[in-house]
Amino acid sequence: MTIDRSINLKNLKYLIAGLLAIAAAVVCLNVFFIASLKNAMNQEADEYLGEISEHIAAMINERVENGFQTLRTTARSLHLFDSEEEMQSYLQVVGEENNFSRITFIDPEGNGYASDGESIDTSNEGIRKAMRGEENVSDVFVAADGKTSVFYSVPVYENDDSVAGVLAGTSSVETLKSFLDVESFGGEGFSQIVDYDGNYVVQSDNKNAVKGYDNHFTMIENNGTLEGGKTIGQVREAMAANERGTFRFDNRNDGVTRIANYISLAVPDWYLFSIVPLSVVSAQTQVTIDFAIAISCVMIALFIVVLFLLYRNYRKSNERLETLAFVDPVTGGMSRLKFEMEAEK
Repeated sequence: MTIDRSINLKNLKYLIAGLLAIAAAVVCLNVFFIASLKNAMNQEADEYLGEISEHIAAMINERVENGFQTLRTTARSLHLFDSEEEMQSYLQVVGEENNFSRITFIDPEGNGYASDGESIDTSNEGIRKAMRGEENVSDVFVAADGKTSVFYSVPVYENDDSVAGVLAGTSSVETLKSFLDVESFGGEGFSQIVDYDGNYVVQSDNKNAVKGYDNHFTMIENNGTLEGGKTIGQVREAMAANERGTFRFDNRNDGVTRIANYISLAVPDWYLFSIVPLSVVSAQTQVTIDFAIAISCVMIALFIVVLFLLYRNYRKSNERLETLAFVDPVTGGMSRLKFEMEAEK
């Protein structure tokens, strides 16, 4: 009977060990699954943010190209006008219909004819580039109406393809702001346009945008660090190569980690940065992870219950075997086997 009991106990130990091994394997698999799931969902969030950047960038690039196309078409029509007054009236109508606060024709001598009749500064580098035959968008400046603006400049050609002047359209950067208001991540994400040096061309008013800075890179350097050992220098190198990318930076002042995706725009040295707090992205990820953890806990609890039931069943089985072996069913006293075992002692 002792041998049988030892065998049963040994078998039970093997069974428990096997179940514990299975439980450990399940836990390890769940840990691996959770880690893989987190990485996959973070990658999915990066890709989604990248898709938003592409969508906004495409709209901005289309707006810029439409501005250039308007000026090209207008430039080809200037020879039709015999007087400055007729030209100004025409340019005013074109400007009003195409979101230009003013359109100006500048001849090679620097004389300007503006649609609003106001005097103009013809020393802008963008105008000089257009005089050399280069279409361009100027650096940001404050226009006569007090708005932060840019020049869209295109060369005006003679019949012999020589440059006869420049047609420049002044456009407020606010016309681009509407494209940045595309809602993402439930209104928690936002986009901004910066130049190669990090200066804001168009800054977002979103509640999650850090205020009080004119330079995006200065804001990052003064408030936190980039994750993964990245540096602003590396980001700028990628921007210069027209590469797109994503990085995370921790803001030590508000404690918020943000994901930023950057992509180059059609205007040279302009880049779109789309940003969202990591907590917003992680919210859905955390729900899924919590669900996976809950499943793991339930499975572990079930294993514990199974082990408890096996152990209790083992105890009851042993008790029944002992009763059958050591208790006389008639008298309720010791059986012959129990008597002999006691006598041997």
